[in-house]
Amino acid sequence: MSDSTPAAGQNIAVLRKALGWGQGQLARRMGVSASLLRKVEDGTRTATPPTVAAAAKAMKGTTARIYGTPFSDPSEQRVLLDELRATVRRHTLPKEDVPPLDELTANLREANQLRADTRYLELLRRLPKLLGQATAVALTAGGDAQAWGQLADLYGCAYAVAHRLSQAGLADMIVSRQQWAAMQTWNPDAVAGAAWNEAGTYQSAGEYGDGLVIVDRAIVQYEQAHPTDTPEAAISLGSLHLRGVVLASRAKDQNAWAAHNERALALAARFPRDVLRHNLTFGPGNQALYELAAHVELARPDRGF
Repeated sequence: MSDSTPAAGQNIAVLRKALGWGQGQLARRMGVSASLLRKVEDGTRTATPPTVAAAAKAMKGTTARIYGTPFSDPSEQRVLLDELRATVRRHTLPKEDVPPLDELTANLREANQLRADTRYLELLRRLPKLLGQATAVALTAGGDAQAWGQLADLYGCAYAVAHRLSQAGLADMIVSRQQWAAMQTWNPDAVAGAAWNEAGTYQSAGEYGDGLVIVDRAIVQYEQAHPTDTPEAAISLGSLHLRGVVLASRAKDQNAWAAHNERALALAARFPRDVLRHNLTFGPGNQALYELAAHVELARPDRGF
């Protein structure tokens, strides 16, 4: 069995060809350029969540079908998910010992990169042990904000895996652990990252209005607790607004969509390119893709482009 997760872009190409469509035809239905779709399919551009959503809608499929299942043996998926579930459940009773800090830091960096590269199979294989180690470090470090922040970020990686594998119950449990870890950091950016995922659980459940409440509350709390003129603030707030863009478009709430999109656009203008912090990607490219996906949801893919 292959060690790598099939890329979403490759799956888009397979599904497109199964329909007998050319790249130009699918690109028009998605409301994107043929050159962008070509890059997504050949792997030179990441298939971001808005791009996948637009492709799924155009082909009348699901995002889960596009992300695919990285396991040729379903039993392996069950075993690994059970291991992750047990580790998340034992969030104050890690079985692992405290590892050398330089080793842990390197492994955490690799986990964040695997998530960014959507290599969920490899990430899932590492998560149980790594979560246990990061938890052991945070618990023995007392109130060390960096240790708790690393743990919160790692829970963000775990949420991405659970979400992509359609494990709603596990995703909910992971978000509660991420919030628990984030609250130990006194770091509003870590808290905002947890809120972004919490709103994502409502999005997955189709409860878009409730998800918007989570987003709006998180934005207000962040703005009250943290200077908003820093790059870190722009990433956290911008990411929350992008989550609001998706939720509002799916709820068909034009006013909320316009408000979140306008604010995200202004914050994205501060960056020359997309950046990644606390497992949140934000910048002009990501904002444009989210806006495009929202136009598709609102049945007006030709607007704004």
